[in-house]
Amino acid sequence: MRSWRASLAWSSFELSSADPTLRALAAAGAASALAQALGREKHVPAVFLGQLKVSGIKPRGLVSAAGGLNVRASVSAELTVRLLSTSTGGTVWRSSSAANGTVGRLAVAGQVPSVAVRDPNVAYSQVVSELVRDVTRDLRPGWVKQ
Repeated sequence: MRSWRASLAWSSFELSSADPTLRALAAAGAASALAQALGREKHVPAVFLGQLKVSGIKPRGLVSAAGGLNVRASVSAELTVRLLSTSTGGTVWRSSSAANGTVGRLAVAGQVPSVAVRDPNVAYSQVVSELVRDVTRDLRPGWVKQ
């Protein structure tokens, strides 16, 4: 008899961009064909495929009629993930999320300046962590009050 722990075992692997066939399928957006090719090559029943879109740093500003100034720089990102069956290429599950982070801010109110800045890599890291947490919510245990 197989234990419940054994049934939860899984393995992961990262794809290298060195394989031209897989790279061509991924670039063409052929997710079903890519999933089936990975199933044949790696002998796995399903694969996660995703796309991360990250913006550059975007400035935004506002000048109020009272003479106040508010300028900030932000980053944004979107993550879309699908679990695909390698036998059929069909989507078994999907999730997506979008998030924003602030890199810096300058405000002037009543002739009093306020400045806040941080490393853009820290902002990107926090945005990506938030995205991963959001899209994997379905895959983590939780409570539902009924």
